[in-house]
Amino acid sequence: MKLINLKIGYLILLCVGIINAQTIYSEYVVVDGDTLDVFSYQIPFNYLGDEPVPLLVAFHQWGGNENSSYFTEFDEEANLRGWIFLSPYGGSPNNYNHQMAQDFVEWAIIWLQNNYLIDSNRIYMVGGSMGGAAGAIYANNHLDPNRPMIAATASGSGILDCERRFYEMDGNNSMIQWFGGTPEEVPFEYHRNSAVYFADSTQSMHLNLQYTPLYLDFGASEPHRYHAEDLYNLLLGYNENMWIESSPSGGHGFSIMDENHTCNWLEQFELVFEPLDVRVNLDEPSRAYWSEVTNKIEENQFIQLHCSRNFSYTMFDLHKFSNSDSLIFHNSISFNEQLHNLTIENHIPEEIQNFYLGLTGEDINLIDYINVHGEMNDFLPSLSYSIQDSIIWVYIPDWELQYIHLEIYFGNTTTIEINHNSGWNLVGLPYFVTDGSPNIHFPESIEGTLFSFDGSYILSESMIPGTGYWLRFQSVGVSVLEGIPVNWLSLDLTEGWNLISGISNQVDVNFIGDPGNIIIPETIFGFDETYFQVNTLEPGKSFWLRTSQTGVIIISSEN
Repeated sequence: MKLINLKIGYLILLCVGIINAQTIYSEYVVVDGDTLDVFSYQIPFNYLGDEPVPLLVAFHQWGGNENSSYFTEFDEEANLRGWIFLSPYGGSPNNYNHQMAQDFVEWAIIWLQNNYLIDSNRIYMVGGSMGGAAGAIYANNHLDPNRPMIAATASGSGILDCERRFYEMDGNNSMIQWFGGTPEEVPFEYHRNSAVYFADSTQSMHLNLQYTPLYLDFGASEPHRYHAEDLYNLLLGYNENMWIESSPSGGHGFSIMDENHTCNWLEQFELVFEPLDVRVNLDEPSRAYWSEVTNKIEENQFIQLHCSRNFSYTMFDLHKFSNSDSLIFHNSISFNEQLHNLTIENHIPEEIQNFYLGLTGEDINLIDYINVHGEMNDFLPSLSYSIQDSIIWVYIPDWELQYIHLEIYFGNTTTIEINHNSGWNLVGLPYFVTDGSPNIHFPESIEGTLFSFDGSYILSESMIPGTGYWLRFQSVGVSVLEGIPVNWLSLDLTEGWNLISGISNQVDVNFIGDPGNIIIPETIFGFDETYFQVNTLEPGKSFWLRTSQTGVIIISSEN
């Protein structure tokens, strides 16, 4: 897609009593040589191009075109306020804000952003009748902070619910043309191209308007009045910034709007692009603020998402997620001198089946190691992850997990000295490392003598944190271990004797997490030429521990 400037200086307007000429420019949307749309715009008389200015987008009524909005006073208001003014055509005089018409508007805004200094936090929309709903519909469908978003929108007699209006009119040929059929035939198209669908909130996008200030005006006796009043009542308490006409006059569309009052109301708002709570119905995989859905299961159903976070991006809550299996939380990873902890609480574990959770951040390339585990009552399974295209993808299996915990390590390695005797020693690996070969960490050990235990001894080639090992040495000495500290371990134990190792810090055995009370008291032993009962789990060593049954224990520095 490219935009070609075919006409400049389309029209010059003179404001009586003011020496401020208004020059109207036209641009065309041209794709592969085909002209698809046209829009006109006005640059304010005092525009210098040295600082960003607001943009006011005005949508024409049914039957209008890209020049119809200049018969209102919105262009004069924009000119006097120093705002750039955009009047899109939308592909046809009767477009009813269908998906391609919205694309044309977005392309026009992007073109203006590329050619003029526009304040992306102060893009406002106004419209009358058919165009009166355009701002809310566009806002519903455009919540990606990397693309044009709407700071506030104003409606004059807006047709906010297309399906309701279809039946109010006993049919609407324009809607049938652009949506592809009647509401019975293509209900999803009517709902996704409406500000609201009153009959069923699960099939409505009005939830997306939580942070979009709404100005609702209407004529005293027109059916559109009830669209506005019903939307206002539906969003009351959910959207904190709404204005509704309390003393309507006669008329319809632009004619009932006070342009000065409307612009005064709009200009008090700036874009909300990083809210703590996100609650949306998405018509297609897309980004909504800091969350993003990348896949859709049922094509003609909405993707329902409700999630929230804290200020520091370390705690996330998932309240609703349906009709998709892939969800990204953007900007959730930030560099820490050593460790970044992140927790996601799943409030609906019984409803979510097998999905992928993605996490992004500017410092992904600085990560050295990630430890991921879930939590459900006493069940603390390790979870798998991968890094693709600078996104950490965690696979969440169908285990009804209540929490997902991540420990993200940023490469500040530490070292520890471990004394060993000649002969057999119980050793452990207290660090995350890229290579767990025993000859790297215990270079004086005898090759082929590393054994773990799982009911019987197992010859091992590599060491991992949490597992205990026998390892044989030729002589007395000291080994220096280096790696990323392990601060937390969840160990699955079998009934009877288990060979375990601890974390990077000393841990008092009385503070080992034992939610199932499976540890038999006074049955934790170390080895230093002979067995001895231990009170503290030392890093770099391993220990025998006896349990009464199968279960999970937690070894943590926080305890």
